[in-house]
Amino acid sequence: MSSVPALTQQATRAFEGMSPPDVADMIRMLTLLPQFAVTTRIADAPQHPPVSFTSNEALWAQFHGRKLPDTTRVRLEHFHLFEWFPLSPGKFHTEEGGNFRREARRELHKNEKGIYYNPYGKVNMIKGGIGSVKLNARLLPGEVGRQEPYYFMTASATGVCHEGVPVLVPRHYYASLIARLKDEGAVPVILEGEMKRLPTDARSFFDRLRLSNVPNLVIHANHIEPLPQPRPEVTRYAVAIALSFYGTFRGQQGVFMTYSTFDPASRASQQEEIDWLKQYVQNYHGQVITDFDEEFPEFRNAAFALRRVMNGQLDPLAVQEVMNELGYYYFGNSEDSVRQAVNEHNNYYVNIVGPRGVQVQGDAGGPIVTGDDNVFAGTEPS
Repeated sequence: MSSVPALTQQATRAFEGMSPPDVADMIRMLTLLPQFAVTTRIADAPQHPPVSFTSNEALWAQFHGRKLPDTTRVRLEHFHLFEWFPLSPGKFHTEEGGNFRREARRELHKNEKGIYYNPYGKVNMIKGGIGSVKLNARLLPGEVGRQEPYYFMTASATGVCHEGVPVLVPRHYYASLIARLKDEGAVPVILEGEMKRLPTDARSFFDRLRLSNVPNLVIHANHIEPLPQPRPEVTRYAVAIALSFYGTFRGQQGVFMTYSTFDPASRASQQEEIDWLKQYVQNYHGQVITDFDEEFPEFRNAAFALRRVMNGQLDPLAVQEVMNELGYYYFGNSEDSVRQAVNEHNNYYVNIVGPRGVQVQGDAGGPIVTGDDNVFAGTEPS
């Protein structure tokens, strides 16, 4: 039984319109994720004593301040390990991310169902670093003769996934944690590993939109010590997910987003929520653009489904439809430019990332969201 109290059964759901730049931001975030599969494996033997951290803020502050050189060994004291991965790692702790969230809080409203963000507030929360995704395990560079995949996870000093640090965890550690991950939603740990800065040539689909202050940090774990209890102040865990689609609402075509925060320990209503999302998209004659789960995808035909993004399998025709909705805003009104961008993405990640993808069979642990179907509201995890 989980030592972390479950979230209330009244979970958050949101529905809102998005502008073309907002959609482009979502696509950019997703198409930068494959860069985390390019990093090389750490040496088997520790070379230096680790630098200890007890908070997310302290680690990211040192990283942003360029005080953590590549290959620095770190020790995370009593962090919580999630099997979800930040949508935009580290963005939560940047000045820009904080500005977006402060702007979102100006859009807070209250009704009889509680406090919620209006459409502008919800988009700004995503741009402020809110959100997580589920990725498949993969073999990493330098794994010749060593067929052990690594899992894309997050270590957070709080109970909120996207506030933490991206971590690559070897399968033998993951295997020892999986039961608690499924039961409790996250596992309190002491974690040691080597900090790696990601390649500077990593690119998104909208390469021109890449922000210079998006952090490129990941930790290769080589020691994980599970702890019996979370920190006293952590009474629940939270993971946020977002799904975008274009469709028709009240007679007008547009691009929309659903957004939810859920307890990763609760699984009873998983299929119910997935069915709700499917029905919602169907009700608005929608077509999904971006999803949130590569491991157990429910929206395989999404133009920017994670399975396509992470394996260099973007479909030029599907992407073309999305660009039609965006008005070619980022491609100079050129279909050839769209095809070229798709080909460049696919070729890069097929050659660099795709061949190392590993489909690991295991217990399904996708997103679970519960709540009233009529509540299109959401809150930032506290």
